[in-house]
Amino acid sequence: MAATREAQRIGAAERLVPAAAVLLVEGVLAAVLLTLYGFTQPSPGAGGGSALGILLLFVLLPFAVAFAGGLALVLVLPTVWLGERFAGVLGQGWARLGGGAAGLLPGGLLVAAVPLGAAVTAGCSGAVAGAVLWLPAGAALAVAAAVSGSRRPRLLRAVLGRGALAVAVVLALGVAVFASGLVEEYRPPRPARAAIVGTWTDGRGGSMELAADGTATAAGLDDSWDGDDEERECGGRGTWTYEPGSGASGLQVGLGVGSCADGTWYVGGTAERVTLYQYVGDPDSGDLYELTRAGDGP
Repeated sequence: MAATREAQRIGAAERLVPAAAVLLVEGVLAAVLLTLYGFTQPSPGAGGGSALGILLLFVLLPFAVAFAGGLALVLVLPTVWLGERFAGVLGQGWARLGGGAAGLLPGGLLVAAVPLGAAVTAGCSGAVAGAVLWLPAGAALAVAAAVSGSRRPRLLRAVLGRGALAVAVVLALGVAVFASGLVEEYRPPRPARAAIVGTWTDGRGGSMELAADGTATAAGLDDSWDGDDEERECGGRGTWTYEPGSGASGLQVGLGVGSCADGTWYVGGTAERVTLYQYVGDPDSGDLYELTRAGDGP
């Protein structure tokens, strides 16, 4: 019995490194795909940052390695244990069909449900997002568990080598798709000044009217631009200007009106649905206060 337990402990330790390598490859692939997809979506600071976004992935790689090791320990090894139990429940027919990995997918799904359920419960993720991620996350754990049980010589080298090749292929395809024009990278709209004239609302009672003569009237705008929990509103009359922004900011609307502390508004959205927005708190947080043209809807 002692010898069996020792063998199990050694088996778990042997699985840890290749499992972490598989998770690392899966994570990098997911990050690359999400980054490429993000280039097509309206977002603040978009435009011109594609190469920097990809480079950031590799800068963070050492931290990702350590994180993958932790995930292998707390998620993949339990998937292996549950997979063995599920294989026994499924019976010999399923075991012959799926080999030793017959129970790994249900095991992975069960393990993945724990962190995803916790994230939804804590409000860190929506229920729909959690449900959408559940199957891919469970499958990723099952793949890592299956590969980690392989007795193939130089397994780690094979995982990292083929993983690097897969990442390179995805990157090359992504660059080719954007370069060919099949998919266009998002750029902030650059509407004419006349297109900015009109009434803009936040959908919660706050509004800003920009007149053609350069006068502005605001009422009930959220002035909590510094990101603290205190809710403040501002309004009044003043003037506005419209000028090119720097870098990826597109264009900027400079507003000097009443009690509003921050008078800089950035132009975002799309050509079909232009928005004016301000950053709330740290610009890197991605929290925005947006106005849409009255009548455009949310």
